[in-house]
Amino acid sequence: MDSLIKKLFEIATGKKAKIFWAVILTIIVLLLALYPYIDANFLVFSRINKRIDILERITQLNLDKIDANPALQEEYNSIIGEISAIQEKSVGTITTRQDTSNEKIIKFISGGSLFWLVSLIVLFSKNKKDNISALKKIFNNMMSAILCVVLGYFLALIGKNMPTIANVWINAFGFPCIQIAIIGLIVYGTSKNNKE
Repeated sequence: MDSLIKKLFEIATGKKAKIFWAVILTIIVLLLALYPYIDANFLVFSRINKRIDILERITQLNLDKIDANPALQEEYNSIIGEISAIQEKSVGTITTRQDTSNEKIIKFISGGSLFWLVSLIVLFSKNKKDNISALKKIFNNMMSAILCVVLGYFLALIGKNMPTIANVWINAFGFPCIQIAIIGLIVYGTSKNNKE
């Protein structure tokens, strides 16, 4: 186990650290995007079973004995209060919250905005190669821009379907920042490896 941790630490801080962290960030984004589906199909049943177990245990308690003893009554009320608080704060109840149409639009736009911006930059960029025709330059720019628009669309769908845990603006600013970090780590890591 120690050797595995040591090896992971070496990878995370070594020459391929940028690619390692890009992969980790990508996995986190994918897990966040897939969490509502995992939760709806697998985790929800575990939560329901736990709640049934708690309900069975509570109903087996002798309420007459609890009511007769003020210390037991206070403890019983405290436990019931904690159970209610846990249910209100649980991640499952937060993720099942339905986003409003405005929140979905904000998440969609923020998810694809980075690559849509890149598509505009690519579309109007000048090709540095002088030996190709103007038509081929325009075609290259158009194809690159279309690729960025399509990639932006898929990222926008991922951003739209990501669960809103606390506030939609965390998604709106966080998802593009994660995209920038992943792209930066990949570009910086691969360019550094090419120089070596």
